[in-house]
Amino acid sequence: MDQPGRPRSSPPASPGTSRSATVEALLLLGLQRQSDADEACFLADAEGLLIHANASMQALLPLIEASAPAALSTLIAKALGDAAAPARAGDRDAWVSLEPQTIEAHLPDGTCGRTAALAVYLDGDGRPLLLSGRLQQRPTAAAGGNAGGDRFETMRARFEDIVRLVSDWVWETDRALRLTYVSQRVGETLGQPPRLLLGRSLLELGTSEQLRALLTEDWRRPFRDVEVEMRDREGTPRLFRLSGVPVYASDTGAFCGFRGTAHDVTRERMRERAILQAKEAAEAANRAKSEFLAAISHELRTPLNAVIGFSEVMMTEAFGPLGQAVYAEYARDIHESAEHLLELINDILDVSKIEAGKLKLDEEETDVVDLIRAAARLVRPRAEETGVALCLEVGADLPEITLDARAFKQVLLNLLSNAVKFTERGGRVVLAAGIGADGAFRLSVRDTGIGMSEAEIQVALTPFGQVDSSLARRFQGTGLGLPLSRGLVELHGGSLEIASRKPGGTCVTVRLPAWRTVAERAVAGA
Repeated sequence: MDQPGRPRSSPPASPGTSRSATVEALLLLGLQRQSDADEACFLADAEGLLIHANASMQALLPLIEASAPAALSTLIAKALGDAAAPARAGDRDAWVSLEPQTIEAHLPDGTCGRTAALAVYLDGDGRPLLLSGRLQQRPTAAAGGNAGGDRFETMRARFEDIVRLVSDWVWETDRALRLTYVSQRVGETLGQPPRLLLGRSLLELGTSEQLRALLTEDWRRPFRDVEVEMRDREGTPRLFRLSGVPVYASDTGAFCGFRGTAHDVTRERMRERAILQAKEAAEAANRAKSEFLAAISHELRTPLNAVIGFSEVMMTEAFGPLGQAVYAEYARDIHESAEHLLELINDILDVSKIEAGKLKLDEEETDVVDLIRAAARLVRPRAEETGVALCLEVGADLPEITLDARAFKQVLLNLLSNAVKFTERGGRVVLAAGIGADGAFRLSVRDTGIGMSEAEIQVALTPFGQVDSSLARRFQGTGLGLPLSRGLVELHGGSLEIASRKPGGTCVTVRLPAWRTVAERAVAGA
């Protein structure tokens, strides 16, 4: 059975052949009128039943019925009622235009219905035979109709487009500073959907005493680029610059809230902080090298003065012919001074090569026990001279370690020499070595010396750094021992760590990875 407002397969039957023929002819005429239209078009008979709908109308029908099931049948019934009114009685055998009507239905494209342009064909007695309709978009503000509402929708759409495109996120509050609007872009910066922020106070989102003062004072005024720290969904702090203006009611002048933007400057601050840290590091390195040059001048001049002075005495034979015994003592002093100069120069060159990444290791499987004992023999005379006990806690069954023997011996000498130098008479220096549970080689040098604070440890590990950089310092040295040792250990893939108390002594721990232990490598390959 046919339903009002629904299409049916054939024209309605009417009493009388002439009337039926007339309706059929009108139907063909109506189809011809709508054949070139892109808009949704339909034809309805005198009973209000659809007898034709073009492709656009057929696509639109289910959407209209889903939102407003009776909207189309109501529109058709009203149009036929208007056409049959006595005022139309003067029209005969002609198409008559009717007042446009509106179908109120919320469609998926965001529009609220369509406007129907209608025309009806009246027979000789002034009765409607056929209704033609064409659905158009709702009239714009310029075209009349619901001008205010359409203007509002246009402005809102324009606002949303701008908000999506700008880099900042936009916010608005009520008079209690509760957020009433937050743009979608906040999700990209804080990782939270805007709906989760609505109703929360703007002051709860971040910490800024300046912003709190501006928003809570009696005199509301605009503000710009106030920095506020907020936390994103993961709890990571982010820095924003907020700008806002107060909003007042146009009729009463009452304060209504704030509107503003928020710009994420986290990356900018990180870049600025990195630049500042690099600048401070460069300045610190420059100061360290200047202090190093001031300190090393004494280290270089002392042996040079000995070399020049003693060689000049020998050259002029001030004590008689060169066969005198005193010249042999001078020659020994010259030799020791020259060796000291060579060590200083080698240390400087090695540190420079490590910083430039150009120092290469000559690695081989090495008996680390023999290496430790050889280094201890070189340092022991100095320890005995200063009254410091030097003890070794090294097992005789340590496996061989793959390393650069010359470089690692230099590490041992630097650590042992430092420990002896900074330990008072009667103190103790202990070198212990062994293999850890993870197979890594571990070596430590502990002393009961003067110790260092955390800040002094950082200075001591800096190339050319001097914990005491004054010219009247108590302990002489270049400040290259620890940085050079750490660099050589790291070239072996290991680590060097310092633990110290002031006073209380220092412990320097060296670790080399398990794969350098020959026994571990043999087990892995078995």
